[in-house]
Amino acid sequence: MLHKVKIMLDTTADVKDFVGICEGIEEDVSIIDGTNKNYKVNAKSFIGVLCAQCDFTSLYAISEADIYTKLSRFAVDEA
Repeated sequence: MLHKVKIMLDTTADVKDFVGICEGIEEDVSIIDGTNKNYKVNAKSFIGVLCAQCDFTSLYAISEADIYTKLSRFAVDEA
């Protein structure tokens, strides 16, 4: 089952913390653009997530792992 969490990363420190948490997750974690699902980066890559923060319209973390608990501080409402 694929888990998906809408996230917001406001600062470079947020990106650093987010990547650090994702590095501790055994399964793959990716970031996709909420508008264009073809855009996808490795959530364990600082440069990848930093670029996504700047270029993607909306950020979603996706993984086969249940990631919500670990990433809840970055989670935002879907609305």
